[in-house]
Amino acid sequence: MNQLSGNEGEHRKVFSLLGEKWSTECILLLEQYGKLRFNELLRKINDQERGTGVSKKMLAARLRALEEEGLLLRESFHEMPPRVEYQLTHAGKSILPLLEEVMTWARVNMQASR
Repeated sequence: MNQLSGNEGEHRKVFSLLGEKWSTECILLLEQYGKLRFNELLRKINDQERGTGVSKKMLAARLRALEEEGLLLRESFHEMPPRVEYQLTHAGKSILPLLEEVMTWARVNMQASR
């Protein structure tokens, strides 16, 4: 029996969260830059995209989901104008080697299938 078969709900939840559009982009950008404000993250994602990019509503939803799962820390500052910063938690940082492995696998195997 492999490790996934006993925890069906857990692995589906993880793959669903990470498979959602913009989740991995958020994680990778926060790993690269440390802390980012909402609009900085929005701009960096949209600068990378060659298509439509992410909307503010979609980015907010993605960040909220990542925060709820404990991968991101959202810090609010009571200033005018209001300031919110996001950074990876320990759990968020711990998933980075797994994402790197998946990206390596995709480069090797997705190239081979073309």
